Amino acid sequence: MAGTAATVRKIKRSSNKSENDSKGSVAVVSAPVSVPAFDQAAYDHRAQIAAISKSFAYIAFNLDGTIVDANENFLKTLGYSSLDEIKGKHHRIFCDSEYAKSSEYRAFWDRLNHGEADTGEYRRIGKGGKEIYIQAAYSPMLDTNGKAYRVVKYASDVSKQKLKDAELTALVL
Repeated sequence: MAGTAATVRKIKRSSNKSENDSKGSVAVVSAPVSVPAFDQAAYDHRAQIAAISKSFAYIAFNLDGTIVDANENFLKTLGYSSLDEIKGKHHRIFCDSEYAKSSEYRAFWDRLNHGEADTGEYRRIGKGGKEIYIQAAYSPMLDTNGKAYRVVKYASDVSKQKLKDAELTALVL
């Protein structure tokens, strides 16, 4: 068969029985039914995203920084119990107010809007003002023309390690 897994269609027969005459003869009507072929690549991508979501905090933003989605790990890490608490709000809710007003913060979003990823350790503010440190990758999602249309972030909470490092530094000084 020619084509890719996504475009190949298998044909199966669907049978319907109907009575044909008074002698009890039965006619079988058969018609082809199109069934999509199993798309292993699409299945693998969905399974990969599910596996990543079990281990990492995930959040997605529109290019203007508006929150559109987040997984349970993200919500728990920042102290939220429901996506409804943050959906539709701007990323700046996770930043201290001085940083959110800075040219550095605007440049951060400009780079993401132009398709540039940003990775590193970030200080963020959780629900109720709790200080949290994350190791994260902000990755723009690109359309077929290479233009960014959304930003996703995968992160791990490194707050405990950050506190240990600060305590160790204080002991050394």
